[in-house]
Amino acid sequence: MKIARLGVVVLAAVVLAGCGGSSKSTERRDAVNAYFDRVDRAEAGLVGSSGEIDRAFRGFRLNGNSAVEIRELAFARDRVASALHRVQAIDPPREARRLHADVVQLLLLQHAAAAELLAIVDYEPRFRRALQPLSAAGTALSQDIREAAKTKTPPAPSGSNREAATAWAQGRCGNCHTLAATGSTGTNGPNLDVLQLSAAEIAAKIRAGGAGMPALAKRIPPARIDALAAFIAAEEARAAASNAALDAYAAAFSHYQGALQGMLKALESLSAPSVLRPTHDAEVRTLRRTAGLSGAVSAALRGRHLPAANKAIRELFATAATADQDATRRASAAAVRAYNGRLRQIAMLTARITREHQRLVQQVG
Repeated sequence: MKIARLGVVVLAAVVLAGCGGSSKSTERRDAVNAYFDRVDRAEAGLVGSSGEIDRAFRGFRLNGNSAVEIRELAFARDRVASALHRVQAIDPPREARRLHADVVQLLLLQHAAAAELLAIVDYEPRFRRALQPLSAAGTALSQDIREAAKTKTPPAPSGSNREAATAWAQGRCGNCHTLAATGSTGTNGPNLDVLQLSAAEIAAKIRAGGAGMPALAKRIPPARIDALAAFIAAEEARAAASNAALDAYAAAFSHYQGALQGMLKALESLSAPSVLRPTHDAEVRTLRRTAGLSGAVSAALRGRHLPAANKAIRELFATAATADQDATRRASAAAVRAYNGRLRQIAMLTARITREHQRLVQQVG
């Protein structure tokens, strides 16, 4: 999308020549001549600096403006502002009121356009700096996910799972203990998924009992107890590895969320010029949604709510593809058109001032 160029336009004073006539017409002519002279003096700074000001406007780029070019833009804005202030202080004669209103409006538009160009020059590098960490944050997330995936889950226990299942049933272990591999959810005894004991320790506990647990050495054959202990120890190790992996994944998405929130804070502190506000607002919306989904993934993983985590992950990685890019492009194009429309209004107003000036010369001169 192309932003139109802005040039400075000033009102050239023309002294109306006297051609005889009544004293009243002479009065009117003198009043209009005096008005032109005051406008000429008010705009003297613009006339004297018009080449420098035009060069500042022509040199404007959406990004990559040099320090010298930025100073020139600031100079142009300030020169137009000074001329505007001086012209607004002029009280025009009745014949020149319409012309005067147009001159003031023209300077107002020129000043607003120059100020917006300067705001763009100030805003654009800040916007780029705010988003600069985004690529590194995405790379870090990918690396963290790869590291989390390296957490190996031990294989299923060797030996007879049938023997272990029989021993589990014989000891009615599920009445008191939770063990995900068996589907048991007992709460009277320790949760075996997180107990983290060796097979030997588990076998000794099964045989001897204690602390409310019955001794099962006489109820379950020794080989079957050993099979059950090996099975429980292996499942505990598998659960621990799985939990470690889930926690690592959760930490990865939490770190990514933190990075996004830092960028979001930096973006939200910026005040975007109107011509760039659509892209700024779209970036804020995308970052806010991405950070929220990253936090949801992390929270679901830590809570072991895997369906919720998977759903949030799918939404997260679809965010970039489903972002309202078309709407953003339309809004951006509309903003540029509005800005260019103001510049066209300047051109039209300039032409109208020229016509009104000529009409006034013919009428009063």
